[in-house]
Amino acid sequence: MDFSKVSFVALISCLSFAFSTQAVYSLDQQTPTADTKISQTEEKLSEKIVRQKARAITVKIMAGEGWGSGIIIQRKGQGYTVLTNAHVLRIGSNYQIQTPDGKIYPGQKVKAVNFNDDDLGLLSFKSSSNYAIASIAKSPLEIGEKTFAAGFPNETKTWSFTTGKVDYILSKSFQGGYRVGYSNDILKGMSGGPVLNQRGELVAINGRHKFPLWGNPFVFEDGSTPNLQTRNQFEYSSWAVPVATFLNSAPQFSQGVINSPIGSSLSEIEVDSLYSTSAPSTPIPANVPKRSMWVW
Repeated sequence: MDFSKVSFVALISCLSFAFSTQAVYSLDQQTPTADTKISQTEEKLSEKIVRQKARAITVKIMAGEGWGSGIIIQRKGQGYTVLTNAHVLRIGSNYQIQTPDGKIYPGQKVKAVNFNDDDLGLLSFKSSSNYAIASIAKSPLEIGEKTFAAGFPNETKTWSFTTGKVDYILSKSFQGGYRVGYSNDILKGMSGGPVLNQRGELVAINGRHKFPLWGNPFVFEDGSTPNLQTRNQFEYSSWAVPVATFLNSAPQFSQGVINSPIGSSLSEIEVDSLYSTSAPSTPIPANVPKRSMWVW
């Protein structure tokens, strides 16, 4: 065989191997495992998928003729833990928990966690069935972020799902631990239900709807209140307790949580001049839909 032909074939073979090796290396470099995990964590889900997630983790909490909502947040063996509002637990003492499949279980109040004055509470129930557990948000909540809320309104008596966005993240809490204002419509009975972000993660717990009909819910933990103009703005939002407040009292539920769901983003109404020691009562605008009562 001609030596020049042999050399040419050998050269082509080496180049082909080199190109093949480089192609494999480039492909590996483009899809590192760490980046893939990050993109999956930050992926925004469709509203349909978020709705399915919300339905799977929301339960109805019944006591007597009243009810509220709750969130399945933990499972250990056949024991489940449900997060809700403290004011939901005040509707009675013999609790029944209706899961998404329609089954009803007796609920027991969990007294091991002290939430102080925050409007939070825990129930437990036992079941051999496999129920979904809420995923707690790993990234900070931001003003303008889309929110999805769920629960069981008294008016419809069926599970409800609403969409909206974050209006406010306050630098200090109202009494009860309320810091997140959001535009979702929340009705009586949805208290204790989940507020999810676009990744289907739990960011807050429903508790107060828009336009209260009596009392002044806008009292901060330090006793101060917003001035009239600011209070008027606040009344157009529903209010929730951030999940970070829950984790501060119950860190045992924070497994896998990297960052606090309340980030450094604060609304512009953090300014001290917008606060006063008292606020006069404010009439409800004429164009506001009729509300049955304050969520309480």
